[in-house]
Amino acid sequence: MGRAVLSINSNSSMNLVLKNIFNRGYTFYPAPDVYTGFTLLKKIKEIELIVIDLDENCTDCLDFIYFINSSKMYKRKLVVLACKEQLAKLHFLKQSEVVQILIKPFSPSLLLSNNYQYLKSEIT
Repeated sequence: MGRAVLSINSNSSMNLVLKNIFNRGYTFYPAPDVYTGFTLLKKIKEIELIVIDLDENCTDCLDFIYFINSSKMYKRKLVVLACKEQLAKLHFLKQSEVVQILIKPFSPSLLLSNNYQYLKSEIT
């Protein structure tokens, strides 16, 4: 099994966009909620990047982000998709080296280019 990206997003249209962004070189795993996403993360060791959208179940998503950001076992690069109104809730992520916050709407090329160096450097 190759490299993988996990998307936690209840919006199937956004998952389709993200799948197209990461279509080359990555297996894409969509998860409609945090519980399913965490189950996949535990099962699939190849997941290198987690993209999580705060639009649905914001409290669950924030708890998950906090857990992943502070976990030694499950720590992965995180991309958080958020609206401007949600930025205040993300203040605890400002100092994190592994979390990138993208304000929606965002450019798919921006998402890929910002994470390309990270993902490329993780190849061993």
